[in-house]
Amino acid sequence: MSDQALTNIELVVIGLARADPVSSCVPRRSLVRRIFGGHVHQPLAAPRLEALRRYAILRRVHGAALAEAEHVKLRLAGFDDPQISEINRLVSEQDPAEAASHKCTPVPYEHSEVRNRAPDPAIASKAPIAGRITRAPVDILDPQEASKVMRYSSIKYASPLAPIALLVAVSSPTVVQAQDSYGSNVAREATSDNHITIGIGGAALPEFQGSKDYFIQPLPVVDIKQGHFFLRLGDGIGVNVVDTPEFQAGFSITPVRGYDADKVPKGVGKLGTSIGGRGFVSGTVGGFVGTLAVTAPFTGDAKGMFVDGEISYPVRVTDRLLVVPGVRATWADKKYLTSYFGVNAQQAAASGLPQYKPSSGLQDVGATLAVKYRLTDHISFVGSALMTRNLDRVMDSPFTERRWQPVGILGVAYTF
Repeated sequence: MSDQALTNIELVVIGLARADPVSSCVPRRSLVRRIFGGHVHQPLAAPRLEALRRYAILRRVHGAALAEAEHVKLRLAGFDDPQISEINRLVSEQDPAEAASHKCTPVPYEHSEVRNRAPDPAIASKAPIAGRITRAPVDILDPQEASKVMRYSSIKYASPLAPIALLVAVSSPTVVQAQDSYGSNVAREATSDNHITIGIGGAALPEFQGSKDYFIQPLPVVDIKQGHFFLRLGDGIGVNVVDTPEFQAGFSITPVRGYDADKVPKGVGKLGTSIGGRGFVSGTVGGFVGTLAVTAPFTGDAKGMFVDGEISYPVRVTDRLLVVPGVRATWADKKYLTSYFGVNAQQAAASGLPQYKPSSGLQDVGATLAVKYRLTDHISFVGSALMTRNLDRVMDSPFTERRWQPVGILGVAYTF
C-alpha cells in the first residue's frame, strides 16, 4: 500500500464519479450550451480532485481497456501506483449487473443504471467533509487539456444533409399540400410533377458533425423529376416505386460523408466518403408530412446503417411565401456509430485516447425550418436551417466536442 492512503475527500470524489456521465469530462463553454444544454457538469475546484474524478469516470466505463495516457495524467496529478490500484478497486465495486455491462467494453453511459444514482453511500459515509467539495467555474479549466478531450465527428453528416434536403424540397415546384394562415388547403403549385429546378446556394457547415469549426461550402440546388425517376441534393438519385399525392415510397443511391484526418485528433485517421443505398417512405396526413428513410453504406469506410425520421408542417403564409417547420431524429446501429465515433485499440494507441465502442440507439434529434419566397414564376429564394442536439452516444466519444450543432443554408433556384 501507499505511504499515503486516499483521503476522505478523495473517497467522496470517487463516489461522485459513479453518478457522473462521461460527457461531464468535457467542459461546456458556449452560451447556447448553458441556455439549452440541460444540466451543465462543472469541474471540481481542485485540479487534483478533478483529475481523480475524470479518471474514475473513464475507468468505470472503459475498465482495463483505459488508455495508458489516462494513468499518466493521474500520476502527474500526484497519485502513485498503490493509490491508483486502490482507486481501480473502489471503482470496480459496482452492482453485479452494472459491472457486467461495462466489463472492458466501452458502453454509452446513457445505458448505465447509475446515471441518476447518488454517490455511493459506502464510500460517502467515510467522508464527513463531503460538503467541502465544490464545482469550479468552467473557464478555469486548462484550454489545452480540454482540447484533447473535446474532439469528435459524425459518420453520415446527417445534420447538414437534413437542411439541404429540406431546402431542395421547398425549392421544388411540386410542394405538397400546405396550409395557409387560415388553415385551408393550398393546391400544388404546378399541374405536373415533372420538373427541372436548378440553382446555387451556400451553406455554413461544421467540419464534421459536432465540430466547433465551420466552413462555407458552395452547393448546387438540384431537383429534377421525370416520371418515377428523381435527382435531388440530399436524397441522391433514385426512383419512386409508389408516387401519389398522399404517399411516396422508393429507393436511391446517395453519398455518405466522412471526415478528413486533419479535422480529428491525430491518430484517429480519415473516414472517407461512402456511397449508401437509401430506402424511404413519405406520406401526408392532415397537412403534416412524415418521412422515414433507411440508409446503409455499401462502399467506403462507413459501415452499418442509420434511420432518419422527420415530421414537417408546410404553411402558406402568402401566395409567394412558404414556411416549413419540422422536427427530426436519427437512429444508428453500433457498426455505423463505431465506424464514425468509435476508437479502436489501434487508434487509441496512436492518439492516446481511450477506446470507445458505442451501442445502437438514437444519435441525434433536431428542429428544422425551411423558407421559400417565390420572386417570379420561375425564380425563388430558398433558405434552410437546422439545430441538432447530439445525444450521449455521440458525446461519450473521447473526441466529441459540441452537443448543439446549428447549420444554415441560403440559395436561389430557377424552375424551367
